[in-house]
Amino acid sequence: MHLHQLRPRLGQLRKVGSYTRHLKPSIPSLPIALKYSSMAGALPPQQFKLDRKIWNPSLYTSVHDFWFQGLEQDAKVQNATTRRRWWGLGRTEEEFKEIDRQVHQLFGPAVHSIGPSKLQLPEFQGYKHELDHAQEIAAPFLPEIGQGKEGADTLLAMILLLDQMPRHMFRTPPDLALVYRHYDRLAWSLFRSFKKSSTTEISPENPLGSPWYHARLVRKHWFKMPLIHSEDMASQDESLAEVVAWQNEAKEKGDEEVVEDLQYGVDASKSHRDIVERFGRFPHRNLCLERENTGEEEEWLKTGETFGVKQGGK
Repeated sequence: MHLHQLRPRLGQLRKVGSYTRHLKPSIPSLPIALKYSSMAGALPPQQFKLDRKIWNPSLYTSVHDFWFQGLEQDAKVQNATTRRRWWGLGRTEEEFKEIDRQVHQLFGPAVHSIGPSKLQLPEFQGYKHELDHAQEIAAPFLPEIGQGKEGADTLLAMILLLDQMPRHMFRTPPDLALVYRHYDRLAWSLFRSFKKSSTTEISPENPLGSPWYHARLVRKHWFKMPLIHSEDMASQDESLAEVVAWQNEAKEKGDEEVVEDLQYGVDASKSHRDIVERFGRFPHRNLCLERENTGEEEEWLKTGETFGVKQGGK
């Protein structure tokens, strides 16, 4: 994740959007409403099978060991090591490159094994359509995920593989487009398969409701990164509202250390949300996605936040 400004301007919280449709108990059959563009050799999600030689418990453990190295098992807040690794605070250019190299080496095979040349996603028809078909898009991953702590561990590893690792592997165009057009869609759909909207009741059996992770918000907040990376306003509202709720809960408990640590998440969520509210999208992605900038976006990109994504002339 590329977060270099952790104290953006404050924005007003909007009422979190909600959806009235609910998840079906089983993965539905592929509807005609899902439209696919042809790509030789690639399979749609419900026909695609993960390579078990790659996607297995050993991989998921490796993801946790890599991503949370330097963090004690029962830690509730970040430390200097994790801030350096996750957010780049004080990180040298050599450290920056070394982390990318490690991601390529350790997780490149997994990321490439589900790339668009192998796993073919339906045409993007908006976030409402993605929400309605989240389980179908995330179908290859769902059978791997059980309930409780073990299911939560697997789900978090998968979200990190889909949401974070591609950002270390595909930093520049044209490959950067894969992050937004392919891997982010998988990550968002996977999250939405377990939480349809902000009003969804999450039970302890749901991986997202794991008590173990709720006692360790420093880890739990990574579950919701697909929301903060989406250009969906309801997801942005939900992301911010959730981290604010966590912070308020910590305040009630008098846990000032957690309150202070969660401010990083509040600021990051606000910075992303405010941009999507203002422009309806992230302007820094326009160049990569071949979207034409508006005049206001052109001005914004001269000094605005790009979350580490380099722009022409910047």
